[in-house]
Amino acid sequence: MAAKAGQDTAFETRAASVSLVSLLSAGSMSLLAAGAMAVITVATTVMTTSRRAHASSSTSSGHQEEHSTDLLLVDDDDDDAGTIPVDKLACRRRCPPDRRGVDGYQPVILVACGSFNPPTVAHLEVLSMVRSYYRSRGVDVVGAYLSPVHDAYGKAGLVASRHRVAMCRLAAEGSDFVMVDDWEAGRAGYTRTLRVLDSVDARVRGAMNNNNNDDGVVPARSVLVCGADVLASMGTPGVWDQALLEALLERHGVACVVREGTDVRAVCGDAGTLVGRWWRRGRVDVVDGVGGVGGVDGVSSSGVRALLRAGKEVEGLVDKNVLAYIQQHGLYVDVDADD
Repeated sequence: MAAKAGQDTAFETRAASVSLVSLLSAGSMSLLAAGAMAVITVATTVMTTSRRAHASSSTSSGHQEEHSTDLLLVDDDDDDAGTIPVDKLACRRRCPPDRRGVDGYQPVILVACGSFNPPTVAHLEVLSMVRSYYRSRGVDVVGAYLSPVHDAYGKAGLVASRHRVAMCRLAAEGSDFVMVDDWEAGRAGYTRTLRVLDSVDARVRGAMNNNNNDDGVVPARSVLVCGADVLASMGTPGVWDQALLEALLERHGVACVVREGTDVRAVCGDAGTLVGRWWRRGRVDVVDGVGGVGGVDGVSSSGVRALLRAGKEVEGLVDKNVLAYIQQHGLYVDVDADD
C-alpha cells in the first residue's frame, strides 16, 4: 500500500503509498522511496531546495535503482493551522476504565503517507491489518489517516493533488476508522514525513481539546505505516538523517507491513542502528501480511493505471466510487508512471 517515509539532509526517504501493498505481493511493482539531500536555505523563509533520491525496487528481485530530482521542501515548524477530520476517531481515545492508572497507556493513530495515484482497495486493507495487529496486543487504534503527498513530489504521471485527495475521500467513505488529511497536499511544497506526523498529532490534540476538556482524554500518538523497503532504508547508513529519524521513531514509531517470506530481522536485530534500538523499545512493529492483503494480492496503483490505459476492467481493485471519479475526469488514460 502506497507509504512514503522521509527525513532530510543526507537523504530523505519517502515511500510511495502503493509500497504498503507491493511488498505483500511478489508480482506487484513496489513502492518508491524518495530522498532529499543538500538542503539550501532560501532567503528568510524555511523553504529549501533538496535533492531526492528515488528508489524503486522489484519485489521479485529486490533490485533497486536510484535517480534524483529537485524538490521544493517546506519544513516550517509552526504551521499547524487548518482542521483535521475527527468524526471517525473512536471514543477509546478516552482512557478506558480498565486502563486508567496503567503506566504507559497511549492509544495510536495510523498514518499512511503516499501518492495514492490512485488509491486502491489494498490501501484500506493494509490499515485494517495494522489495526488488527495492534488490537491483538491490547493497543487501542482510535483512527487512521491517508495523507496524499504534495504535487511538488514531482513524479511523472502524478495527477493533481485535488484529484488524489478527492479519490482518497471516496475510498475512505465506507471505512469506520480511515479518514483523509489534506494538510500535506495543501502546503506550499513538499513536507517531510516527520513534520506530517507532528502536525497530525498537534491538530488532533487541538480538535479534541476544543471539543472536550475532560481530563480522561489521553493524547494519541501517530504511527507511520510503511513497507519493508522503507524500514530497510532506515537501517542503511547515509540514507536517513539520523537526528530526524530518531525523532520520528521516538515521538511516533513505525508499523512495517511485510509480505510472507520477507525477512526484516537483520534490520530490527542490529543494535547498532536506530531501527534496532527503537525496535527493542517498542517503537518499531512488524506486521506480517501473510497471503497478501484481504485477498487482493498483487494490487498496486501502477497496475491499476496500466489496466486503465489498456482499457481493461479494474473492478474490485479500486472502490467503485473512485473508478467513477477516474472515468468522470478522464484520469490515467495515457499517463505512464511508477508508484
